[in-house]
Amino acid sequence: MGFTTGIEVIDRYGGLKEGFVYIIEEPGAGGREFAFNVLVKNRHNKKKVITLTKNQEEIFREIGGIFSKEDDNLLKGDIQVTSLEKFYFWDSIVPRRWLGEDDFTIFDLKREGEVVQEFMRVFDGVEEKSIVIIDSVTDLYRASQNEIEVNEFIHLLIGLRKLSIRKNILVFGLLTKDVIEKNIQNQILAESDGIILFQWENQRGLAGKWVHFMKLTELMPFLEREKITKLQIKIDPVAGFVVSQYERVV
Repeated sequence: MGFTTGIEVIDRYGGLKEGFVYIIEEPGAGGREFAFNVLVKNRHNKKKVITLTKNQEEIFREIGGIFSKEDDNLLKGDIQVTSLEKFYFWDSIVPRRWLGEDDFTIFDLKREGEVVQEFMRVFDGVEEKSIVIIDSVTDLYRASQNEIEVNEFIHLLIGLRKLSIRKNILVFGLLTKDVIEKNIQNQILAESDGIILFQWENQRGLAGKWVHFMKLTELMPFLEREKITKLQIKIDPVAGFVVSQYERVV
């Protein structure tokens, strides 16, 4: 089963496969936009965003800044957002009223579990053949440090990958570049079905957004045959996520 991306050279060979794909991104370099673009391109699949630090309104605000009004409305009608911000900020210094809640709510009386437990419960309920965005693995790792050991966190991600493959789910794990310690990040990325890097690069004195495909299950041999090293992208106010340039090895 393949998932359409809107990138011709990927879709020509069947699109992305089920499993866990990490999107490593320098802030603002287009990784989030790519993940939401895949949701738009796969109209008939269930769509879910699991967010650690945002609420539904904030996610929809992001989507509204990427796509045309038509795609924006369609996506908002299809997408299910589950926010774990109550759990994420539970023991933080952030006042509850900043999250739009009273300082003391019924949630305080019956709260059970922690961020990681709630995340697992939510993910366990994801339907087959869905597309899921985890926003973000960086935040999940930060929250997990107060609850579980690093090895258990890595085991959790390996388990998510296994479940995703078994249920034909495509998972995008958003990961901010150079935040998690390199040795831990490498252990995380080693158990993946895809690694896509989005970063800023200067060419001719101008900063642009570029995509590097570092690992894609079943697709890398085709990309290597096409001699594609990276793609330049832009976010167009009408067309949304657009590939503007391919760079090939001559």
